[in-house]
Amino acid sequence: MSEDASRAVPHPVAGGRLDLAANLATFGLALAWLVRLVPQALAARLQTDECFHAWVSRWIAAHGTLPARIDGLYGGFGYFYPPLFHVLGACAFRSGGLDGFRLLNVVIAAALLGVVAAGAARLAGNVAARWAVCVCVAGGFLAEHAVRLYVEALSALLAAAAAFMLARVLREARIRDGAALGVLAGLAITAKLTGLVLPPIIVLLAAGYALRGHAAVARALGVAAAVALVVAAPLFVRNALLFGSPIYPALGRDVHPLVMALNVRHFTPAAFALYAETLRRAGPATLACVAAAFALAAWIRRAGSELAIAAGAIALVLLAPLQPLVDARHLLPLVIVCGTLSAVSIACALEGRIRARRAVDLLALAFAAWAVLAMPHWRTQEDLDESPGMLEAFTTIRANVPATDTLLARETYDTFWYADRPANWPIPFGQHHTPIEMFQTANPDSVESALRAHHLTWILLTDDPVNGPFNGADWPEDFTTALQSLATRGRAKKVWSNDDASLWRLEER
Repeated sequence: MSEDASRAVPHPVAGGRLDLAANLATFGLALAWLVRLVPQALAARLQTDECFHAWVSRWIAAHGTLPARIDGLYGGFGYFYPPLFHVLGACAFRSGGLDGFRLLNVVIAAALLGVVAAGAARLAGNVAARWAVCVCVAGGFLAEHAVRLYVEALSALLAAAAAFMLARVLREARIRDGAALGVLAGLAITAKLTGLVLPPIIVLLAAGYALRGHAAVARALGVAAAVALVVAAPLFVRNALLFGSPIYPALGRDVHPLVMALNVRHFTPAAFALYAETLRRAGPATLACVAAAFALAAWIRRAGSELAIAAGAIALVLLAPLQPLVDARHLLPLVIVCGTLSAVSIACALEGRIRARRAVDLLALAFAAWAVLAMPHWRTQEDLDESPGMLEAFTTIRANVPATDTLLARETYDTFWYADRPANWPIPFGQHHTPIEMFQTANPDSVESALRAHHLTWILLTDDPVNGPFNGADWPEDFTTALQSLATRGRAKKVWSNDDASLWRLEER
């Protein structure tokens, strides 16, 4: 039995009507939070990766299987993504079309609140459930991703479920809980490859508990690690067979070293910037909850497994800058785990202190109520929607570009989704031929030759060009100058333009 066994599932403090009122208030605030998110989600104009997720989900819904390659993207883009979000997206498309897909992450956020409430109640009673739900509602980070069609909300759901199940395993050391933890960890891998961090952590914990003589906990954790790998095995086998690496794009044979280096340099934030952005998105309620949990643990000189898991989540946040291409949104699962388990830790630390619990109740409900009443329009505030100017550009492309022609477009996913035309751009992996030569020269003839070699006779220019060498993400000034020179010589033509974009075509020879 684990050292937490003496604290297994404390009985809720009897509070009669006050407890009932607090439970109802928490439920009402969570429901109001979800209701306010629904119209924001339904009004979403998909942008960037959202367009990719929508296209793949719709394709899976129509064909009932996963694609191997997507011919219209990047000259034949290998579909190596962990498919769980897209499979759920396909179910959403089948049940409600595009609006069903737009609401997918609101439904996932609702499920997350339910998982958090149930997990916290199991560990520390209804009071912990209330506080954990309030932390999720008040933080803002989850609300943003409930209306943003990325995979992070699903990753947060699975990470929270796994964290609460891990806490149960450490307390109760049951094999069936270990198996459930393994299923959740395996599903987390099939949602996003960052879930690969879970099996090694579980194995290290198993070894640590075995060395300390907690054989039952070690066995349950060993089962969890084995089940996680079994659940994720189909993804590993598929990617190994199709792309040469079970954890593709890592270890992939087709990784383009130059484009990868450019992307890492451009898209990897400095550690301080990543920390600052993560703290901003976590919000004051989550930060206050975490700080209070650690302060209380220091005061009473006792910390349970919940706070240890929260500390592990913090450690992973601190280590995140070591991973290239990391973004603050990737840390949402860790923020949710840290905040909700801190709420459980506070409930355990204040067990028997009814007045203190009532004070925290009021504070938690106040934070959540303010988040609901003052909720911003997240997609507008974070600039998540496709702009009207770009939508006009895609309409023009559909009207002018033949369906068989491919565009060179930085907004590759958007072009493919809205204009229904093939689009290409240099990316680090998944391409048979990487179209980068046109960005490595200032000579107009060489630019034209490179474009034609990659069958790119249409170009969608967006934003102002950047002076200096190609950075992997923006149009270099040498390229746009060369295109202007080709237009002057009658070998290219600007077909259309507005304030956001311009459409160009290479003239027939």
